[in-house]
Amino acid sequence: MKAVVGFLLTFFLLMLGWLAGAGTANAALFEATPVKAELVSERTGATSGSSLRLALRLTHAPRWHTYWRNPGDAGLATEIRIDSPAGWSAGPIEWPTPKRFAVGPLANFGYEGDTLLPFRVQVPAGWTEATVSIRAKVTYVVCKDVCIPGDASVSIELPVLAAPLASVHAAKFAQLDAQAPRPDPTLQVRAHLDGRALALDVPQGQAPQRAEFFPFEPGLTSAPAGQRLHRTSEGWQLSIARPEYDVADPASVERVAGVLVLDGRAVEVDAAVVRAPAPPAQESLTVIWPLGSPQAAVGAGANAGASEQSIDPGDLVRAVGFALLGGLLLNLMPCVLPVIGLKTLGIASASAAGKRHRALLAGAYAAGVIATFLALAGVLVAFRDAGTAVGWGFQLQSPSFLAAMALLFFLIGLNLLGVFEVRGPTLSGAGAARPSASGMFAGGVLGTLVATPCSAPFMGAAIGYTLGQSTSALLTVFLALGVGLALPVAAAALYPRLLGWVPKPGAWMVALRRALALPMFATVVWLVWLLVRQTDANAVLTIGAALLLLGVAAWLYGASRGLAAARTARHAAAAVLAIAAVTIGLPDASRLALSSMPSAPDEAVAWEPYSRARLEELRAAGRIVFVEFTADWCVVCQANDALVLDRAETKRLFAQQRVALLRADWTRQEASITTALSELGRNSVPAYAVYVGPDRPVRLLPELLTVRALRAAIEEAAAGRDARRNDRPT
Repeated sequence: MKAVVGFLLTFFLLMLGWLAGAGTANAALFEATPVKAELVSERTGATSGSSLRLALRLTHAPRWHTYWRNPGDAGLATEIRIDSPAGWSAGPIEWPTPKRFAVGPLANFGYEGDTLLPFRVQVPAGWTEATVSIRAKVTYVVCKDVCIPGDASVSIELPVLAAPLASVHAAKFAQLDAQAPRPDPTLQVRAHLDGRALALDVPQGQAPQRAEFFPFEPGLTSAPAGQRLHRTSEGWQLSIARPEYDVADPASVERVAGVLVLDGRAVEVDAAVVRAPAPPAQESLTVIWPLGSPQAAVGAGANAGASEQSIDPGDLVRAVGFALLGGLLLNLMPCVLPVIGLKTLGIASASAAGKRHRALLAGAYAAGVIATFLALAGVLVAFRDAGTAVGWGFQLQSPSFLAAMALLFFLIGLNLLGVFEVRGPTLSGAGAARPSASGMFAGGVLGTLVATPCSAPFMGAAIGYTLGQSTSALLTVFLALGVGLALPVAAAALYPRLLGWVPKPGAWMVALRRALALPMFATVVWLVWLLVRQTDANAVLTIGAALLLLGVAAWLYGASRGLAAARTARHAAAAVLAIAAVTIGLPDASRLALSSMPSAPDEAVAWEPYSRARLEELRAAGRIVFVEFTADWCVVCQANDALVLDRAETKRLFAQQRVALLRADWTRQEASITTALSELGRNSVPAYAVYVGPDRPVRLLPELLTVRALRAAIEEAAAGRDARRNDRPT
């Protein structure tokens, strides 16, 4: 055991030096979740009576993108709901110029890489507070070759200053301003609109070398259509095809607004629709978009996605190093230090014990920490497979978890104050207070649990890396986190000389223990505040009542002295009150679930809404069942519909084989669909599954669907169905 700890200490020091040289640039390598959201400010503070410019910063993983105000053929625009202090007001998003993304025969408008979505906040005159905290709820859809809905709670706290300076993000804001769409009074644009095309006619000025238009109104133009730049007798013109199925009636459209990009310069236009014919084109200058084959774009996305599934050993080693360092620093966090400190002091009292006993204590504590971290890793995997991209801190999004942790921290604080004691077995044999192996294991579990509301430097990068990797990589990183957290206490147990600076046990330990209760109660206050933010003000009453009952239960348990009958009665009363506290304190999760509405079936192809009961009914009847897991905001889903599912030959195949069609619409969060995806090993859409009979395995098709793959799966299912029928006795 000493050799193992010595190796870990050496490895940790080597990794620390290597990571220090790597710098913060490497941290971004491990942020492998599809998109990271945060609030940033252009200035270092707010000024009373003036406006402040903030921005939602979205950092996308490679080849992932979110959406513009008009997402194109599919997708959902990113939304920001500001929760500003009373008297403050927030303006709308000042949308930057988007990019165009091709997926099969479709196209979308959005953003990739590091993107700012700016908006203005008006600071009221006479604001007297020294600081201000602005919070926002963000919802988005992020897509690559699959699409994942997400949300985030972001916040920023700023001082109120007379003359704030430029922030570290000011250069990014300046770059955004240089490229932002702005009106140009010299550019007189007219719009000509009919059922076939939209023509933007500019009757003066030099024609640009390149022009591209992004309309604000969805359905006004065909998103994937080529945009043709022409010279006319009056100036120049940009022509864009209309959608095959018109969303907007040309006769009802009075104005056409959007962003016109001319040789890289973005101009915001609001053109009146002219009913007269557009000037005839004289010379075709260029065609903007598509830049390549849509089918090739889909194939490239598929190959890129496949390559990302492999693990880069160098990346994994760096992530393990970050995790080890983050776990070590986690010991210093306010919510962890009291528990870790007490365990270390307990070990100091056992410093005279033999090496074997100290090794047993170190191993038991490390086992408790590591086992709990691996259990948390299992929870992360379960959430990820259920369709939720989560990381360390995901549990703080659950009101039930917040309430449970508030009760736990309150109980720990009461224990530190001496209201009650938990007496367990020791290895002393004579009533001495030496720590036991079971107590050290429990201490490791408790230390990890109280660490869950906390984070430490380097942890986010390490855990962010795991969420884009395999389960084995995730478990490896969480194992390193556990080793880092367990290392100080385990080292103190094995090397008593490390605690030579600790005074001999005495009254000071009692005073220190009581002082350590203060950060526990401070954490309770913070958790209750988070709980109220996620639910409503009534949570103060329920969690307050639960804390009161728990306090009485702890007092009854601690005061149970005297006759055995009295102790038993008080213990029973304490147990009843504790159960009542937990029952009252934990919110009803069903009240907080998002509502969802099933989509109407597509009459043309006899689609039915998905339900588990209907699926099992069809399988029991021996039918072939094809289930499409889709969403309105999923561009890959819409591309697969257009390229495969809506084709005449596919519909004939379904009819010939009497395939039952179920559509699992995940546009809104639906628990049954999330569960079904998880059972298939998926956490995103699209997903396609073929079932036949009640006892045959499901056939899962690729996300990028092809007619050939679908036909092969249906014909294989039909062969199995027919063979099963022939095997029946006549």
